[in-house]
Amino acid sequence: MRTPLIALLLLFASQLFSQTHGVGPDWGPEVALPLADTSASQRGVLFNNMAVSSSGRIFISTEEINAVTGNFLGHYLTWSDDGLNWAAPVPIAGMEKVIGASGPKLAMDPDDNLYVLFEAKAPAGLFMTKYSSDLSILIDTVRVGHKVVHNSWATHLTCDAQGTLHAVWHEGDPNSGKTSEVYYSQSTDGGQSWSPQVMLSDDDGRSSAFPRVQMEAANGDLVAIAWRDSISPIFRWNVLMAVSEDGGQTWSAPFPVVASPDMNSDPDVVIDDQNRIHLFFH
Repeated sequence: MRTPLIALLLLFASQLFSQTHGVGPDWGPEVALPLADTSASQRGVLFNNMAVSSSGRIFISTEEINAVTGNFLGHYLTWSDDGLNWAAPVPIAGMEKVIGASGPKLAMDPDDNLYVLFEAKAPAGLFMTKYSSDLSILIDTVRVGHKVVHNSWATHLTCDAQGTLHAVWHEGDPNSGKTSEVYYSQSTDGGQSWSPQVMLSDDDGRSSAFPRVQMEAANGDLVAIAWRDSISPIFRWNVLMAVSEDGGQTWSAPFPVVASPDMNSDPDVVIDDQNRIHLFFH
């Protein structure tokens, strides 16, 4: 059994905001993404709204809303081989089969298959659609997770170098009094089936939220998931982590990796090809 090495990267706000910001000379001009409805307003999806194939093909998910009424119009995928010329957007398959679909998150496997994880209000839970690199639909609306208590989620999807998909999420809403808990599930057969979801956080009546891990370079035997964990009713947070050394089959109890009276929040984790764990937080 190996002992994981954790590298902590702390970004100080005072340093961040004192720096001069600008556009580097290697960046090209901004390119507007195409719209399915040319009269609509367009916005991105927070976190994991981009995936890139081994050939460099870029996939981005967008959301369109009516520019006048603000009503939701749909979730879409577009792609480009050069970042300049973009394909006409297509609706994300499967999201039309459920009620209240939202929050699509993208991941790419080593065979250049694209996965979209999304949530739904009815039937309540998490679902996945799988595409080939030309956006041919391979499977859609596969159930990944189910509702336990609350009908709200924040999700994340990543794929390791062996092709195992790792889905993590919190169920609940720490901003509305719906105590959130962290869950995990995985697929080893290209998204066709998923392991029973397991709760990683402690059921202590306080919110555990926004779990993260990036596994693209990792071989998959070590999985480490970090999240922010409430330590008081006024939303002071610490960063907690749970670790699996057998590819997500069994898990450690959650333990603090960053703990202080201050706000410690929004961690992200990268596991490299040497099984080193890199943690970023603020």
